[in-house]
Amino acid sequence: MTNTLSYDILIPFQKEDKWGFKNKENVVVIEAKYDVLEPFRDGVAQVRLNSKWGHIDKTGMIVTPFKYDYLSDFKEGITKVGLNGKYGFIDKTGKEIIPIKYEYLSHYGDGYIRALRDNYFGLIDIKGNVLSPFKYDYILKFHGDLAIVCSDEKSGFIDMNGKEIVPAVYINVKPFVNGVSQVRFNIKKEGLFWGLLDKTGNEIIPPKYDYMGEFSDGLAMVTLKAKYGFIDNTGKEIVPLKYDYAENFSEGYATVRIKQSWGFINNIGEEVIPLKYESVFDFCEGLAQVRLDLKWGFIDKEGLEVIPLQYYYVDHFTEGIARICTGTEFIFIDKTGKEISSTIYSEASSFVEGFARVMLNGMWGFIDKTGKEITPMKYNEIEDFEDGYAKVSQNHKWTIIDIRGKEIAPPKYEYVDSFCEGFARVMLNGKYGFIDKRGKELTSLKYDSLISFDDGSAYFRLNDKNGIIDKQGFLDKHGSEYYSIL
Repeated sequence: MTNTLSYDILIPFQKEDKWGFKNKENVVVIEAKYDVLEPFRDGVAQVRLNSKWGHIDKTGMIVTPFKYDYLSDFKEGITKVGLNGKYGFIDKTGKEIIPIKYEYLSHYGDGYIRALRDNYFGLIDIKGNVLSPFKYDYILKFHGDLAIVCSDEKSGFIDMNGKEIVPAVYINVKPFVNGVSQVRFNIKKEGLFWGLLDKTGNEIIPPKYDYMGEFSDGLAMVTLKAKYGFIDNTGKEIVPLKYDYAENFSEGYATVRIKQSWGFINNIGEEVIPLKYESVFDFCEGLAQVRLDLKWGFIDKEGLEVIPLQYYYVDHFTEGIARICTGTEFIFIDKTGKEISSTIYSEASSFVEGFARVMLNGMWGFIDKTGKEITPMKYNEIEDFEDGYAKVSQNHKWTIIDIRGKEIAPPKYEYVDSFCEGFARVMLNGKYGFIDKRGKELTSLKYDSLISFDDGSAYFRLNDKNGIIDKQGFLDKHGSEYYSIL
């Protein structure tokens, strides 16, 4: 018998060893007669009866008959079903869209299905049309309008019609970016080399490079016979292969080295900063760290040494501030080289969300960008701010602080997690629960296992006195246990 009351939100409940659904008013809507069930998604629920799976709607009407060994959620209007070790797809009327005859089916939600038949993959669309022959060892998800396929340890590309645009002859292929793909080919007696393809399968550059990096600022780093240079996506060598080492472009510049001397080039290959430094790092926020005569400082993009090379070590600028190591201690400077605080710290981290972790006399705290300490130096451990909150530990007990440095709850927990959907997981005396951003506990801390909120619900588990799972299910943001199933 099916109750005709509100079906808005239906909550699983258990009666003896059977399961059904109630509404928010605790009224039975679907009687407890199922062996196993899952919460409603998109208006239907997976339920099992007499060892077979089917779907029901929120009135309890059967959507998919109870005849399947396996059932998944609906995606793009279809769901994968399994019977006697074979798989297919049905729609919401129960009609078989793809026959139940495949050894494996993978549906990424992109309109296409990878199907395994007789140990080979082919491509099917969600209407059941077979688009490609079953001859591939695997088919990856579409990147744009092409997907990587592999056959006999060689890779190529097919389009959305299943047509093989690039034959599977390459050792490696990378997804197309800006109309080109980097491919690796085995040239007999010579070895493995990288080249470029266009989307028609034509070789822009035949495989000839020992290595090819990702495109950055329109250029890709290439190497040949231990020399480095850069090409554009037409295959033109913009930077000749004359460097002993190079890094990818960052902020329009790339670090390069000849012998032991480092400098910078721009994206047309000009050496805009002479190769004279012992060591350099990429530009970050308009400045780059450089070292000469074992001293570090900063240069701008004109090559001017805007912060003198006088430090033992310097970190890159983050949020306009750089951490500086004087040897055994740390200070912070702005982009003019001015120290933001007169205090010298024994340990420090870079700024994150406007705050930096610092240590003084063996204890940790936070400073802001003016150098002001927003917390006392009283914590044994602290972590960087994340979305306006940071985890801190005092006497090995944890809590969370806000951007004012205020503790939202007393430091009493053995463990705290980051906030997720407004709640942070905490542990006390080996049991888990949640606190909100005011530090209020959502429920008593009683759970043996608890996973952070995802789309409004959190999985929990309660054990009996012998450590065996007694209850498991889901918790909502009001603290109600609304799904318990074994």
